[in-house]
Amino acid sequence: MTMTSMHDTKDRAWWYKYGEMGERYFVENICPEINLDAKINPEKERDPTVPDLVVNGQLSDLKTQKTPFFTAFRYHKMENGIPVPYDPAYTVTFNYKDCKRYNKLYPDIDIYFWVNWKDTSYSSSFGTMVQVTPVSGVWVVNFDQLKTLIEEKQYHLHAYGKRVGRAGNARDSYLIDLRDLRRLGTRTWNTLYNLN
Repeated sequence: MTMTSMHDTKDRAWWYKYGEMGERYFVENICPEINLDAKINPEKERDPTVPDLVVNGQLSDLKTQKTPFFTAFRYHKMENGIPVPYDPAYTVTFNYKDCKRYNKLYPDIDIYFWVNWKDTSYSSSFGTMVQVTPVSGVWVVNFDQLKTLIEEKQYHLHAYGKRVGRAGNARDSYLIDLRDLRRLGTRTWNTLYNLN
């Protein structure tokens, strides 16, 4: 599957609505299959910026990612003191601004990464083709554990060039290796939902 066009990443209102649809789908369809007792955080009715879910009684946030970070191989994390390049197939992003907000407001939050690559190849402006292994599933990490991983593995903090000086989504994100997190089951999901 080749890279498809993505909605403007600076259109926060659109992404909030799109995220809400994904949260409902996740709670209603995915969680029962992996034995999670999940519901939408009731506080979201008054404030869409609060954490998304309550899972097994624990305040949680859902990070849905459908497009690989194709150029992740350019960056490194540390493994036993040795720099190791990221594998784009297993690399997700985690916004730095979320890291700061969780640290201040929700230090015990669990973070769920729901991954389903809809694009598995990318052609750069230089004509280089990048192919990634199709990956889908759900991974979880407690925020405290994630902070430890960020520090110990020296996860790369990536600044988005197109977002500098503009309002909208986060301007920088950590690159997170899914293989450092706990995967929930072995089920894969190929269902894609669309926002009209």
